[in-house]
Amino acid sequence: MTGRIGLRAAILAALITAGPALGQTAIKIHDILRSPAVYNEHNVAVFGHVKALSFGPHYTTFKICGAHCLDVLAWGHPRISEHQALSVRGRFHISKEIDHRKWRNLIEVEHGTL
Repeated sequence: MTGRIGLRAAILAALITAGPALGQTAIKIHDILRSPAVYNEHNVAVFGHVKALSFGPHYTTFKICGAHCLDVLAWGHPRISEHQALSVRGRFHISKEIDHRKWRNLIEVEHGTL
């Protein structure tokens, strides 16, 4: 019985500690677009729906949209579909060039994180 109480206390302590950190990383898309320099080259997490899904040779691109949209570059080919609700975590770039294409307001997601 004491083991269960200890485990529950440890889980509760972890949630209390992680709660503020998780809340700090969730950002609305329009907040990023309103002040992109604040988020440039920082990790961000946003929630929205997948639009304009496209597959390249080693990456996947799409837009993550709420009221506004951001471009997303995901290395690899994650199992996602058009209109899917999705949380995206990655590094935000105001500008980035990939394969001779210049992207603006892009979240770059590491392979295997979607």
